[in-house]
Amino acid sequence: MKTTSRILAQIILGVAFSSTTTVALGQTIPLSEVINQEAEDGGVDQEVDAAPAQVDAIEAGEVVDLSQQKQRQIEEIVVSARKRNELLEETPVSVTALDANALAEAGITDLRNIRDLVPNMQFETSAVSTPLSSSIRLRGIGTAGVGTSFDPGVGVYVDGIYMTRTLSSIIDLVDVAQVEVLRGPQGTLFGKNTVGGALNITSVKPSPDLEGFASVRVGNFGAVDTRATINIPVTDWLNTRATFISKNSDGWVRNTYLKEELFNTNTIGFLGSAQILPSEDITIDITGNYGNSHQRGQAADCIMQPGAEPAFGPSLIPDLPSACAATGPRISTANVNQIYSSEDYGVWGSANWDVGPVGLFDELSFTVKGSWRSGGFSTRQDLDGTYLPVIAVLLAESDEYESAATDGTTYVAEAQSNFSAWDDRVNGVVGLFWFNERSNLPTNILADVGIFTQQTLTVASVNNSDIAGYGQLSVDVTEWLEFSAGLRWTQEEKKSEVYRNQNRSGVILVDGSSSATERFDKLTPMASLSATLPEDLLDGSDVDHLMGYFTFSQGFRGGGFNSAANGPLELTPFNPENLNSFEVGAKAGFFDRRLELALSAFLYKYNDLQVLAVEGECTDPNDPTTCQTTQVIRNAASATGRGMELEFRARPFGPLFLSGSVGLLETEYGSFTDAPPALSVGASGEVVDRSGESFNNAPNVQTHLAIMVPLPVDVFASDWLNGYVTPRLDWYYQSEVHFDAEAVTKAFQSGYNLLHARLSYDFMDDRAQIALFGNNLTDKAYMIYAQNLVPYFGLVSAVYGQPRSFGGEISYRF
Repeated sequence: MKTTSRILAQIILGVAFSSTTTVALGQTIPLSEVINQEAEDGGVDQEVDAAPAQVDAIEAGEVVDLSQQKQRQIEEIVVSARKRNELLEETPVSVTALDANALAEAGITDLRNIRDLVPNMQFETSAVSTPLSSSIRLRGIGTAGVGTSFDPGVGVYVDGIYMTRTLSSIIDLVDVAQVEVLRGPQGTLFGKNTVGGALNITSVKPSPDLEGFASVRVGNFGAVDTRATINIPVTDWLNTRATFISKNSDGWVRNTYLKEELFNTNTIGFLGSAQILPSEDITIDITGNYGNSHQRGQAADCIMQPGAEPAFGPSLIPDLPSACAATGPRISTANVNQIYSSEDYGVWGSANWDVGPVGLFDELSFTVKGSWRSGGFSTRQDLDGTYLPVIAVLLAESDEYESAATDGTTYVAEAQSNFSAWDDRVNGVVGLFWFNERSNLPTNILADVGIFTQQTLTVASVNNSDIAGYGQLSVDVTEWLEFSAGLRWTQEEKKSEVYRNQNRSGVILVDGSSSATERFDKLTPMASLSATLPEDLLDGSDVDHLMGYFTFSQGFRGGGFNSAANGPLELTPFNPENLNSFEVGAKAGFFDRRLELALSAFLYKYNDLQVLAVEGECTDPNDPTTCQTTQVIRNAASATGRGMELEFRARPFGPLFLSGSVGLLETEYGSFTDAPPALSVGASGEVVDRSGESFNNAPNVQTHLAIMVPLPVDVFASDWLNGYVTPRLDWYYQSEVHFDAEAVTKAFQSGYNLLHARLSYDFMDDRAQIALFGNNLTDKAYMIYAQNLVPYFGLVSAVYGQPRSFGGEISYRF
């Protein structure tokens, strides 16, 4: 308490900071309580004058959110990565934690932008998916394909409840208290088994105080974003909270053919929650959300691939090379009126019974969770991005350039128990998980390549179910040594049914349906050993704490069926993938908590890695119109990933704050001898050897550095105008990546740097803020996705990140 109160006194009274603050997620404490306790400890200099507003707050016993205070010392962060509240520095898990302050200081209002702050993390979009349905990659592990046939490699959890792919309104970071990014296989603590990691989002819970927040953010490209939050206590046992957002912009890619802008936004969202407290030991949380977005879509840059032997080459489309040359990262000539329209909504909740001490248990609690989510989206996309009618994709059942929404519904139910025993030397979690996902995805591909036209309508219906039991136990073997072990049993059932109608120039090629069902079972263990150096051994040194750990874990992702939108009707299967992960790490603090470091090194071995590939076949090698190509999932027999991650936070002197990370990654297909050719359709059954290649979209190096200097301003006669001005600069670097086989040289992005800046001024006792921001200040054009259409047309369809953007925002809270 003495250490904690010392920094609180220094924050409140404006003295030089020399200690830390520990605050649980969303926790607020009365300022008067802090000062009174500090006085009892004898740590407050009673002759130091506090500001009038602070004195008023102390006398009134007001509740102050300590996370808003400007400090010159590193705050301790509380995480729930192991289903219990622990200090980040004491958690033997590779996890990055970003609270609401960290997100606001970095100017992040979109979940995808946390990529810059997390080592070895990528957000990946797709040319045929909505911009709001990005998939996540951690340590090179992500989702192999688009659609509900393919399980994500990284699970997303909101308030501890597994969410699937309908994330449009959640991506906008509506009322988020903290985001935790856990790297490595997860499953013995979480509902869904994932091979790559988990994204754990905690929303702000309703509180017993009337409070609110409002902000307006404007920028170039006609951007106007608004947000309003209101927290209303209804009774002693019922608190409510609601947040509304809207996002609008004109777009930043010009379609010179149709005279319109692409990449525009027109989004609204709502998040409402209620907390019910029927008794002191029971808490019920219920949350619902709604999101709606209408956009003109994203742009495809058409890039011709040298050395290609496409099925439909220059003899069929002689103007394609010149048409491709007219497109660019910020110029489109698409002949299709593109759209992206999405809607998602759902309800999730939990009921927690804190039993307390009972029998052998020091603490025992039971939690039941559940969710229902539904929604759909429509999309119309010109894949080649040119004014030629080459290829368009519609998630629709119509053969016109119109689209109808897909639909999908998911259900989640989970029961979990947390306990501690033996004077808190034993901590454990056990749980049961059930999940069901049903979707209907109609996809229409239209092609016009000169001497023939083709239409392929595929309606894929998917019914996926999971049932699992999991548990993990941690035992303090000694005061400084902890051993953890866990086990998960998973049973997955995949059901797919596909109807396809395919014709070419009026000739029906396929008209029929097929279905398939498969079940996958797997036991996956984990074990971890962590050691913390005793404090008495650190006395007299510059090391405040030092903890090291080693973890072994297994990851599992179920197989499924290729329900591709083009090609044969047969539902070809792909196998489950299995991963063995080994990780060693250390977390340390130095120089009276002015420097915090987290270092980890990892190695994982894959069996049957699921890889997206393009394969094809020509019925008549001399007639390109008989060629069929399609994207499918293939299994690489073996693969390896290894790397290191370093994260740090530092306050070296005065108000200067530094934070950053370095992610190093090396991936390789150990054995992938049956990959289809990447530059041509090839002969029937022809394969190539991709052994030794690296994974798609897996950069070898990622770095981030942030410099922030909060400076007090005390020059105004009116106290409410005084506050803090905070300049911040963020630099991000990523090394080169390829988005398809290495032979597809145009699906390649060289290394690049991004520079972001923000200048904010907090006043009115930290209740109001004015800020200016600029992102991608050097206006770098960088590829974020590339789709291989080389076997079809000899081209790559590339999507780019946002160019230079800038603007300002104003916010107020009460």
